[in-house]
Amino acid sequence: MKMFKALAAGAVALVLTGCQFLTPGNYDAAMTIRKDGSFTYRYTGEIQFLTQFGIMQQVAAKEAADRAAETFNPDNEICFTEADEDGNSDTRPCSEEELAQKRKDWEAEKTARVEQDKKTFETMKAMFGGLDPSDPATMTEFARRIQLQKGWKKVSYSNKPGIFDVEYEISGQIDRDFIFPVFDGVNIMAPFVQAARRTDNKVRVSAPAFVQSQEGEMTGAVVNIAMAEMMKDGAGVMKQPNGTFTLTTDAEILTNNTDEGPVTKAGLKTLTWKTGLFDKGIPDALIGL
Repeated sequence: MKMFKALAAGAVALVLTGCQFLTPGNYDAAMTIRKDGSFTYRYTGEIQFLTQFGIMQQVAAKEAADRAAETFNPDNEICFTEADEDGNSDTRPCSEEELAQKRKDWEAEKTARVEQDKKTFETMKAMFGGLDPSDPATMTEFARRIQLQKGWKKVSYSNKPGIFDVEYEISGQIDRDFIFPVFDGVNIMAPFVQAARRTDNKVRVSAPAFVQSQEGEMTGAVVNIAMAEMMKDGAGVMKQPNGTFTLTTDAEILTNNTDEGPVTKAGLKTLTWKTGLFDKGIPDALIGL
């Protein structure tokens, strides 16, 4: 059990240092960029608010409660005789003075751990503007808040835990960087799609979150093992992003990493990436306007 507690603590640490919480599920996404810099971006499908995060909150809370309830046990303390000329020493009962010092050190360490637990929870809450991913009511409120932002035509919290069904579409000019999605109050996100406008009239389009990275797989494995043991209810594995991302343009395609290359029809060139369980390369293309 200690091993799995360590895994759970490690999973929380991994999340706080870079694991993304919102990822695509089943989706269809498309972006059109014209050589005059106008664009349209559309996303239809699922967005996952990882249920593992809510479970990790519960695991971390249990760990914190266990630590807070711990008491100093002098019977577990070991002291040693002075080392002989060969460097060997034996165990012996601790004196009252030694036990008093060990108790003082133990209590100071416990106080530090409790304070760190409080900071961890505050950090978790701040990442999501105070929302609790394990509470369906707060997820419904989160969906309502998202729909106040431009481009979100539909956002509904489905009957599948942690899954939002969404329809998003927005148009504008690529005269600056574009990132999807952006959520008010959520501070940690890996972009589903980003278009970076360069000073040489080039635009790099990439879709980092449509492919689960090896680092993400390792993080997910640690989280799932820890959660399954700690919660004893089958934590489950998060859904891999699964769908198609298409990029259409009448501008020059300078580089791309699709399998088939561009398909041209009626003066427009289309790049298509199908992403799923076995796909590793992040969709990427460079366009010259």
